[in-house]
Amino acid sequence: MQRNIGTDLPERPPHTLDGEGSGGACGDAEGFRERLRKLASMAGSVNALAKRSGVKQSSLRHYLDKGGEPTRPVMLALCRSMGVCLAWLAGGEPPMGVDEDILSDRFAYLPLFDVRASAGGGSAVECEPVEEVVAFKKSWLTRRFGKSNPQALHLLSVGGESMEPTLHSGDLILVDREELGIQDGSVYVLSLEGNLFVKRIRLKDALHVEVVSDNPKHAGFAIPLSQIGHEVQILGRVVWAGVGLS
Repeated sequence: MQRNIGTDLPERPPHTLDGEGSGGACGDAEGFRERLRKLASMAGSVNALAKRSGVKQSSLRHYLDKGGEPTRPVMLALCRSMGVCLAWLAGGEPPMGVDEDILSDRFAYLPLFDVRASAGGGSAVECEPVEEVVAFKKSWLTRRFGKSNPQALHLLSVGGESMEPTLHSGDLILVDREELGIQDGSVYVLSLEGNLFVKRIRLKDALHVEVVSDNPKHAGFAIPLSQIGHEVQILGRVVWAGVGLS
């Protein structure tokens, strides 16, 4: 389920997929371990599989070393991240259902974080479990951003209407966490007093910047440059947005 970066409180607390809980999803423990080893091999390593799926590496190693039955959300996360069928991973039922394009080296897998920010009044900073991963062609990322292996690129989902008409609630934004310097007029994800914001930054004078909304109904505010990196944290620059068409 896609989670918005918005002003509303989460319907449930953010969480990492740790595999704990009732309701195991597979009954063939040894067969599942073999299939999980295959997924880890396809991903490149257990760590790579953990990053793709959002499942804790410690949980994956527990399944591989000691067995156990993961919960259905964990199974779904593994399947979606690797493009395989749930019936195959859970019970070994053919077909495996691999999407060769998705699994090829032509794609990079960018995490969509389950966090709360705001294109509005601000929302509390939460921990950052991965909600899901989204595949992008590496050639497109290289052409657009010069990043064929974009470890610093993360996805978030916008909530609120203060950045309209540029960004609408539900739009996906791609944030480059290496872009921390201020470019006049660019859009950034900011952390201010424990809240996340999606705002545009303009240079006001030699000592101040102005944090503004694209929606004229929302007033901007000035902050001293000396607060950047202290009271105000720049978490990354918004370099792309997947906007909905009304």
